[in-house]
Parts: sequence; C-alpha cells; structure tokens
Amino acid sequence: MKKKKVFSLRTQVFFFTAISGLIPLLLTIWLLHYNFLHFFINHMEKQVIEIAMWAANDVEVEQAYSNSVLDTDILQKTCNSIKNSTGAYIIFMDTDGIVLSHPFPSRIGYQIVGRQEGEPLATEPTVTRTEGYSGPAIKGYVPIYIEDRLVGGVVAAFLEPDIKHILSQMYRAVYAIVPLVLLLIIILSVLLANNIKKRLSGMEPGEIATRLIERDGILHSVSEGIIATDRDLNITVINYAAKALFPKGNLLVGQKVTDFISDYPLTEVINTKEPRHNIQISVNDNIVLSNCFPLFIKNKVVGTVITIRTMTEVNEMAEKLTGVTKIVEALRARTHEFSNKLHAISGLLQLGSFEQAQKYVASVASEEKSLLSCLLSNFRVNAVTGLLMGKASEAEEKRIIFSIDPESYLFSLPESFDEHASVIVLGNLIENAFDSTKIYAKEPKVSVSIKQSEKSIAIEVKDNGHGVAENIRDLIFEPGFTTKDNGTGYGLANVKNRVDLAGGEISFFSIEESTIFKVIIPHDILEDERQGGNMVGND
Repeated sequence: MKKKKVFSLRTQVFFFTAISGLIPLLLTIWLLHYNFLHFFINHMEKQVIEIAMWAANDVEVEQAYSNSVLDTDILQKTCNSIKNSTGAYIIFMDTDGIVLSHPFPSRIGYQIVGRQEGEPLATEPTVTRTEGYSGPAIKGYVPIYIEDRLVGGVVAAFLEPDIKHILSQMYRAVYAIVPLVLLLIIILSVLLANNIKKRLSGMEPGEIATRLIERDGILHSVSEGIIATDRDLNITVINYAAKALFPKGNLLVGQKVTDFISDYPLTEVINTKEPRHNIQISVNDNIVLSNCFPLFIKNKVVGTVITIRTMTEVNEMAEKLTGVTKIVEALRARTHEFSNKLHAISGLLQLGSFEQAQKYVASVASEEKSLLSCLLSNFRVNAVTGLLMGKASEAEEKRIIFSIDPESYLFSLPESFDEHASVIVLGNLIENAFDSTKIYAKEPKVSVSIKQSEKSIAIEVKDNGHGVAENIRDLIFEPGFTTKDNGTGYGLANVKNRVDLAGGEISFFSIEESTIFKVIIPHDILEDERQGGNMVGND
C-alpha cells in the first residue's frame, strides 16, 4: 500500500496562510470592482442627463429652435463645444426624431437610432443603455420646449468603449498594487510558518502529540508528586501522586497553589530565580518534603515546578541520616562499652582478683540499674528510650559526663511530632552538645531533660561547651550553615523544621561556657484522649 504523502507543518502553515490571505484579497477586489462599476455607471447616467439638460437649456439652442428656419449650424456648433468640454456625444433632433446635428455629420438627416418612424418624442427626460450608431452607449434624453411647445429633443451619450477606457486607466493602478500585496502575503506566510516551526522546536504535530502522551505517561507514573505553576502561581499541571495529597473533589488546575500550600516560599523562588531544596511543608495536614525549581524561557521566569515526596520515603531517609542511624551508632557504642567491661572483668578473674572483680561488677550493675530504672519507668516511647541509652554509652566512651534529669518523663507524642521527629530533634541536639564539649570543655558535661505536661512536651539539652558566638546566632538555623569542618549545615535546620511543623518553638540561651537549647512541643493529652487517643507512644 502506497504511503500517503504528508506535508510538513511549515509547508501546511505557509499554504493555509497564503490561501487565507489570497481569498479575502480576491473577494475584496471583486467587491470593489462590482461596487465601483455600479457607482460609476450611476454617476455616468446622472451626468449624461445633466449634460442633456444643459444642452436643452442653452440660450443659443433655444434661439436656433425659435427661428422660423431652424439654424442647424448653431446646433452643430453647440454639439461640438459640449463634446470638447465633457466628452459626451450630443445629438439634436426635431419632433419626428430626425437628426439635426451629430458628432458624425454623415448621420444628419437620418432617423435617430432606436426610434421607430412616426413614434412621437418622449415628453419626459429618460436615461437608457442602448445600441447606437457607434456601439453600446449610455444615453440621456431631454425634450426641448419653446413656450411650452415641444419643438425637439437632445440626446447626450457616453459610448461604452470610452467608459471602459476610463475604467481601465483606473484599474491599472489597482493591478499594479495587487502583485505587491500578493508578494507581501507570501513573505508574511513564510515568516509565520518559520516562526511557528521555531517555537515548536522544529517538531511536527505528530511528534508533539507523541511527546505530550509520553509526558503524561511519565508524569503520572512517578511516585513523586509533581505540580507545575505559571508565574502567577496558578496550577497548570498536576500528576496523580500530587492529587492524592489534596482533598478529593477540588478542581486544582487553574487554582492558586498558595490556596492549598500556604507556608511555601514560591514567590521567593520566582523573585530570586533560585531553587529551594528539601523543604518540609504541610499539605492537607500531611507533612511532606518538597523541592521547588523556577521555569525559564529565554532567561525569564515563567513559572515553577514543585516536587513532593511523602513522609514514608522521607522517614526512611531520615532514619538513615539522623534517626535509626543515630540509635544504632549509640547502641554500637554501648555494645563496645559492655565489651570493654567484660574484658576488664575477665582480666580481673584471670588475675585471681575475685574481690576486686566483685566490686567492679557491683559498680557497673549499680550504674546500669540507675539509668535503666529511670528510662524504663519514666519513658514509654521506645525510640527515645533507645536513643538515650545509646547516647549514655557513647558519652561514657567519649569521656563525657552525661546525665538525664531523674524527673524526666515522656508518655506519648502527638502525630505531628512522632518517633522519627523526636529522634531527629533530640539526637541532633545531643550530638551538637557532645561536639561542643569535646572540643572546648575541660570536663565535658551534657544534661538532658524531657518533661511532659497536660498541654506540652518540654525538651532541654544543656552543655558546658564554648557557647554560640554572638555574630552567628541568627544563622545557626539556616540550611547549609555550619561551623564544623566536616558538617553539612542541615542538623539544626532540620531540627527547627521539625519543630515548626509540629507547631512548636525552639530557643537557646548561650554564654561563654554554657549553652541550653529548649524545645516546646504543644500536645494536649486530654484533648487527644477525647478524640480517641490518637497519640504516638508505646504501652
């Protein structure tokens, strides 16, 4: 089967544009020709009757018809004079229609063309288009009266060959313009076709349709939520993963994205032309991690693209970065500490120092019992308990005096500040305290206090390190800012983000040899119990 030839988009646009311009041009020329010809003929008919009336009322003509012997010389002279001044042919006749004067003298004395012999002259002016001696003509007839007596008539005529000659001269200017207009249509059609082709990146309609289908397929197949907006932050594209995060039934496309995500720095992204990465936001009461990128066309921002990852993936990453990893590392330190203690006990037994080994075992047991007793009796959140136990062992390994306020207690967590968030916040604050005391304190000390009331959870981490310098106190929560040689700058930024998402507050007090970080997380235990006990905790 022979494949049907398909013209390129550029060729199709050119032909359609050229034809679209040519058809109106031809219609316009035809209408102008028709209207102008109609107007011109009417004008000629009006003019021919006026010339005939002028001739009929001429004084010399009246005098010639008044004489007892009609003076045809005067009539012929008038005929020639009017012909020279107006271009109209003038014919005078008597009451029998016999020609008395004529542009062609040979016709004098004959019956006027178009009249029947013996037919009386018309008594009213008339305009006709008839075939004359010299061919088709527009004729105007006016009767001549002398003292209310019909004595003859006059005919003024414009020959159609002369009319066509006049029209052809007028049309000559039009015919000179038409090729220029056609050339202009062709040039503009070529420019338009090339411009459209360029704007479509050289793609044909079939390619564009394929790309759109591919784009939709890719867009809706990814697990990340994707939202595109225009410069005014109206949603233009949204995939299924992003739609699932919003309340059902909302017409999202065309709406302001800020109506659904109020705490996102989209205006800042457009104004600065800089992307924002790993921002935690609340979407329909769900905490998600998002990135925002500006969209450019010729270095001009025309919109944004927002990518959204649900907290399932974020939590896995958080566990790896700052949650479970911290617990595992802390417990590894605790295992190492127990291994050292077992080696010490084994050495004492091998040396036969049974009494000394017994005292060492009692001392270790007393320390472990005190810590375990505090954690197991006052904490019901296993992740926090495991983190504190591990940090206690890590502190002992690093020769840091680590203490937990014996009056600390934690029974439950709100959904907005779950185990992952609590481990991230507490783990980062303790880690920073360890780093500060290890570098600057002679006798490193870190203390932790976690107290829960009916309305809130208060977390306090205190160290005796160097403190926070005055000139960086406004920067420590900024993403990417760090004073450590191998730091990432996202520890405290992540802490503050988690606290903000939970609706809490974080503050710090620092002097030269002490720093206290305090976190307040709102958590109404009684309200949660009334709503069905939706609290994060461990029985």
